[in-house]
Amino acid sequence: MCLHWFSKYFVLRTHVKTEPQPHWPPIGAHVVTATILAPSGEVIYHKRRYEATSRGGLIEADTPATVVAHGDFCLIVEPN
Repeated sequence: MCLHWFSKYFVLRTHVKTEPQPHWPPIGAHVVTATILAPSGEVIYHKRRYEATSRGGLIEADTPATVVAHGDFCLIVEPN
């Protein structure tokens, strides 16, 4: 974190870590879509909902899918 002084303003600079959250489902985990992913929506893994994005376009609700990657703020999934 850096603090810079410019005339009458302080500018605070920090970096956002893009590492996956520790409670996220692991890559390869099997999830079920809770909403339509067109291309984003929600999936369920162990009774918890997670924000997700479809890598392959539209996925209907209640469709089995697999986690293929972790995005900055969501899971990336593909249908099974």
